[in-house]
Amino acid sequence: MSIDAIGTVSSRPWRRRNSFFERLLGLILAGVMVAGCAGTPSPTLTRQPPSSTAPATQTPTSSVTPSPAPSPTVMGSPTLTPLPSQTLTLTPELTASRIPILEYHYSTFKLNDQVMMTPDWYASQIQWLAANGFTSLSAADLVDYLNGKPFPQKSVVLTFDIGLPTRADYEKVIIPALKEAHFKALFFLVINTTVVTDTCSSQDDRFCWDELRQWQKDGIVSVESHGLSHPDYASQTAEQIRWDAGQARKVIQDEVGVAPVGFAYPYDSVPSQAPAIIQSLGYNFALAGFTRKDRSVFPQDPDRFQLPRLYPYSSQSFYPILSGSNGKTFDQLIQAAIQPLGLTPTPLPTASPTLTATATATLTPTPSPTATPGGAPRATVSATPVGAVGNSLLAFCQRHPPDNSDTWLAMIDARAFTPQVSLDTQARLPMGIYVRPTCNFVPGNTPRAIVIHYTDGSLAAAVATFQKASNTSAHYIIDRNGTVVQMVQESNSAYHVTCYGYRSYCVDTCPICDLNGQFVEPYTQSIGIELVNDGHVQPDIFHGSIYEDYLDSFGYRYWEDYPLAQIEALKLLVQDIRARWHIPWDMVMGHYRVNNKDDPGPALNLFWPRYGFPSRPPIFDTSQP
Repeated sequence: MSIDAIGTVSSRPWRRRNSFFERLLGLILAGVMVAGCAGTPSPTLTRQPPSSTAPATQTPTSSVTPSPAPSPTVMGSPTLTPLPSQTLTLTPELTASRIPILEYHYSTFKLNDQVMMTPDWYASQIQWLAANGFTSLSAADLVDYLNGKPFPQKSVVLTFDIGLPTRADYEKVIIPALKEAHFKALFFLVINTTVVTDTCSSQDDRFCWDELRQWQKDGIVSVESHGLSHPDYASQTAEQIRWDAGQARKVIQDEVGVAPVGFAYPYDSVPSQAPAIIQSLGYNFALAGFTRKDRSVFPQDPDRFQLPRLYPYSSQSFYPILSGSNGKTFDQLIQAAIQPLGLTPTPLPTASPTLTATATATLTPTPSPTATPGGAPRATVSATPVGAVGNSLLAFCQRHPPDNSDTWLAMIDARAFTPQVSLDTQARLPMGIYVRPTCNFVPGNTPRAIVIHYTDGSLAAAVATFQKASNTSAHYIIDRNGTVVQMVQESNSAYHVTCYGYRSYCVDTCPICDLNGQFVEPYTQSIGIELVNDGHVQPDIFHGSIYEDYLDSFGYRYWEDYPLAQIEALKLLVQDIRARWHIPWDMVMGHYRVNNKDDPGPALNLFWPRYGFPSRPPIFDTSQP
């Protein structure tokens, strides 16, 4: 499967194949927010280890290398551009069964062009929460909620990870917005003398203890722990983790007078031993990032020491849609995050600002076929020019978040666009091409590669999953009989492969994770094709065609083989996409060239002879243009 870290729910359970995801994400694209906490090289620590048993002179080197955070441009009173006035219509339930935790850094935070914040966006988000009657929880409130105390359904936790000296931004933008809204916030502070200093007389932009104490005394913030020096705990021993988190807690208690109850993992990185260590140090909860598919927090939450958080970041190119949000705006994301599970969110009455979808290649419209794979036939849809449907589909997704009801499925299918495969290729496909649109896309894509995956499930399960509010999607799916389904237009980005915001989450040799020396998400530079296939199988219980891999690739011997009709459809589709986007052969790849995944597996021998049974020559002839 393609991007199971963002969610893989289907009528047939899809196996999660990313061991790191199992540990860190359940994983956002990605915790993705690292640059706001990384920053100063070779930091001077406020406290040194008490004995030789602690890492006495360590200057931990993170295995994660985030994009350098730019020096923030501190702005005065930002011009507020609040989101359109909207009123949430909630279920009759009065108390919160789910509460979202938002992760901010500072108002000019920028990890990359796709993950950033502006003072106006920040102010409008806080204003929207206040205008719609939300309650913000303090750290003590969050502990009470986790222990079972009821809170209003419209509740939210605002957290700020502070790992850079950005004091002026907090004084002029962050704190004033919180005060105006009468909101509380949790400040997770890196206890490092390059970030915080003893007195407020310093002329630099470091935070100072007197001011932090005053903000806490005023009830605006609670000072919590983000560690002593912000190492990536995945690269640390258990002893180093215990020392870093324990010393940070002690410093905060000494300086503020109250021991912190919450901990935020540096880089949102949670190795397996960390939750137990954090709990043993006396913390009451700990926060990470995309630790699981449901990113809201529950009463008596079983993941109390690796709670998930939501990211409110976006891009200048697709704001107000948020990064990694399944096409949601801020208000839609919050509404979905507070709804009781199993209930359908009520659509907001007023649309968010309309975005202009990136134009696609001009194609001659052809009618979409009447038959519909992966489920009962749906109404025939008249063909409409791709660009017009792209705008219409984006506006529909903003107004109507996926709920998987029959009504919603009929509405989304009614927005089918014209297939982008050339008419010549359509005529040669074994079983034709169909369109089943999804809202799981982000406007804008610059295809430099084709990435091939297997579904680990049926066509019906893949279509159902890609249409659910799971973020997971792909541009195309090819069934075993050669049927092709297009779900996302090629000029939009489908969530089929991601680094979750960390360059180091993808393999070092990933050819589509960097552009002009800067990290970019691979799904914004590629077209994803899913092949219906079960992956590695057990020959005694699997009844389909089997390929026996003599090399025991990826640690498995037996794999479902890819039928000839499916291979033929793949060859035609890849050649058609290559010609349209001028993609070279070396940029046609399996998922394993981006992440540590096994799909599409050794049964799909793209450019090399298959060594096993049955043997087969390479699928693609690279000598052909």
